[in-house]
Amino acid sequence: MKSEKVKTTIYMDKDLQEQLEKFSETYGYKSKNEFIIEALKDHIATKTLENESDIFAEKLADAIQKQTDTLSKRVSKGLYRYAVELSMIMHILAAQIELDDETIKILRGRAMREVKGLRGKLCLEAIADHKME
Repeated sequence: MKSEKVKTTIYMDKDLQEQLEKFSETYGYKSKNEFIIEALKDHIATKTLENESDIFAEKLADAIQKQTDTLSKRVSKGLYRYAVELSMIMHILAAQIELDDETIKILRGRAMREVKGLRGKLCLEAIADHKME
């Protein structure tokens, strides 16, 4: 549904009128009127955003914070489950294998280098191959 158009008169400097004619032709506007309407709409939108940017930024920050909180909770729950499983594995190993402090220190150093070198992407085959060496 088109809104009713009204005729209005504006005054401008001659240089500005020449720029208006040049730009409206250069950018393919059908008329100077069409160019002026688009320019006014753009300017009104810009001023509206400037005036309401604090509200927009606040709402955006709240939305991002809610998403971040949700993701953090999911990651935390997953990490907790993995930590429980890892603790169980460590207790089983400790109950079955007796290692002295020096051996544990060496194994920890090796594990840290492997995790760092593989950026956390460990696989059993790579560890088994390393053990064979």
